[in-house]
Amino acid sequence: MTGLEEMKDMEADMKKWEVISVYVGTRNAKQVQTHAQKCLKNEQEGICFPPKKRMYVN
Repeated sequence: MTGLEEMKDMEADMKKWEVISVYVGTRNAKQVQTHAQKCLKNEQEGICFPPKKRMYVN
């Protein structure tokens, strides 16, 4: 693996963890666990979509 390929892999991992940390910050533990299990199951196909944002008006 070249240095450039390693950098791309690291960037992809960083983006993945950013999405996960944003998700964790807006959900309770059970929702996070369910989402993580779905992602783990779909990771072989490279599918893990972040949740849709909902707007709440007070």
